Amino acid sequence: MSELKDLAWSVQEQVEPTPFDTIHQKGTRRRHRKQLFAAAGAAAATAAAVLAVTLPTSLPKGDNAPPPIVTQPTTIVTPPTTPAPDHSTNPAGEALIRSADANVASALFATPSSWIAAWSDCEPQPCRYAARIQRAGMSVATSITDSWFDLVQQGDDVYGLITPDANPLTAADPAWAKSRLASLTSKGLEERRLRMAAATTTFGADEVLVGEGSLRVLNLRTATLRDLTLPVDLGRGYSPVQGPNGRWWITAAKENGKPWQIAWTDDGGKTWQRHTVSDGALPSRIAVSHDGRTIVATSWHDGATFEAIGSVVISTDRGVSWRTVQGTPWARMGGPVPFDDGTAALLGIQPENNAKPTGYLIGTDAKARKAEGWPKQLEDLDGDGKFLHGKSSPTSLAISNDRGETWRTITPR
Repeated sequence: MSELKDLAWSVQEQVEPTPFDTIHQKGTRRRHRKQLFAAAGAAAATAAAVLAVTLPTSLPKGDNAPPPIVTQPTTIVTPPTTPAPDHSTNPAGEALIRSADANVASALFATPSSWIAAWSDCEPQPCRYAARIQRAGMSVATSITDSWFDLVQQGDDVYGLITPDANPLTAADPAWAKSRLASLTSKGLEERRLRMAAATTTFGADEVLVGEGSLRVLNLRTATLRDLTLPVDLGRGYSPVQGPNGRWWITAAKENGKPWQIAWTDDGGKTWQRHTVSDGALPSRIAVSHDGRTIVATSWHDGATFEAIGSVVISTDRGVSWRTVQGTPWARMGGPVPFDDGTAALLGIQPENNAKPTGYLIGTDAKARKAEGWPKQLEDLDGDGKFLHGKSSPTSLAISNDRGETWRTITPR
């Protein structure tokens, strides 16, 4: 029985500048890098049989669950047996996910019991993909696709998303035929083809922002996708993330790449507030803590395979003031993940340690220090501030529910 069962129930209990084209291609380069790692991992996976472990379930959350809040656990409770995959699961997708050649491509947890994990099989080429979705006591596999899944969250719900890459979106793009919005509803697996809508400058409370460089508005109810036009002074937007109060945050840069900006809106894009960062670098990732008070953003220099850090800035007062973090690693591999107490976690590497990722904790003094006891095999880092996770092998994730003090390994099949 998977160790994450105990975790899920314990949480329930506790309730000179580069050309701008380089910036615009950053998200695509990240995907290609992950695909390269996935292909390499597939060859290693054939050397040993992989034990298929199904992640745990938890009490149903309902269709009107609140925004994603994972609280710190207290008591361990033994959960019931994990259910078999739902009757609506896709058999071919199930076979791919459980095959010996499959690797975890990416994962997203809304809660320990509501999550999605994308799997790839690159033996033989070209790669094929399917996703495992678990929610409210059900577990399903999507159908197989030859396109990379982006993972999306709204509240306690998670989605697998495949969109056209063209910028701007055009109705004549043949990639719409392969587009997909996959989710798990009370009736089982739902896979819908996306439809294009007219570009907009605003978005509704029931819509989410997706994309890197070319932000788009995704309506999860109607499965429509449209380009988002930002104010001219912001240029292009990156790393959209929603805070607990509905505020949306992005990093942004005009076509000369610098200075870059941190921007946020409380009214669906009608107005934007801004903070300018002049560090000679390009915008990258932004993340928000569970209570919305701590925000951490990063910038980058072109580091070839790795994302060399330009700077890391942190705010502990909802964006009123900002400080530059000292002691950061050379390159970012995962995170940042902010915490409610004004601290944060980051996964990075130094040039001298043979590209072995190391965990870093950012203190209230805005200084980054190496973390102790983190898995040496971590390849990335994500989470919501109380539940950390990252890929630790071709088929497994390392997870922590105590800010990295202890870790467990699970296989999200």
